Amino acid sequence: MKRIVSSLLLAMVVLSTCVFPVSAKSNAFIPETAEVIYLDNGGYIVVRKTALPVQTQGGSLDFLLGPAAAPFHVNGCAEVNYYDGFGFHCWDFWLYGSFYVVPGVSSTCISSYYDYEMYYASWSFRDGWCSREGDTAYGGGTFRHLYFFQHIVNADLICDKYGDLY
Repeated sequence: MKRIVSSLLLAMVVLSTCVFPVSAKSNAFIPETAEVIYLDNGGYIVVRKTALPVQTQGGSLDFLLGPAAAPFHVNGCAEVNYYDGFGFHCWDFWLYGSFYVVPGVSSTCISSYYDYEMYYASWSFRDGWCSREGDTAYGGGTFRHLYFFQHIVNADLICDKYGDLY
């Protein structure tokens, strides 16, 4: 009898320390800055736009403009994550942009590129592209799940004249 009680107590202790996955509709792990798009098939897409930690100052003669007006570079990323109706993380798409900012005057996108990753063999990616125009980096492509359905991704990353990303 002691062994049964001890085994049950041990099982309860072990189960109480286990981490169980959250529901696909739970936003517990999604930052407040993320945009969540719920789909008809029960899945959802999470879009995050973040500044990457490296910012550099402009040219060597920028000190003539004063410290507040010195141009700088901002690097950012628009990340798109897809989760299916069961909550499985299926694929990611990243759009990167580099911007040259003259504070309070202008922002120009000087480069853009994309990357992607799929976590299941049933997904494929095609028609990837990226471009830049003015203060915006653009990119996208098509993720296809076998022959059943596809998701067309169109992402953009905008940098305003103060270096803030949207």
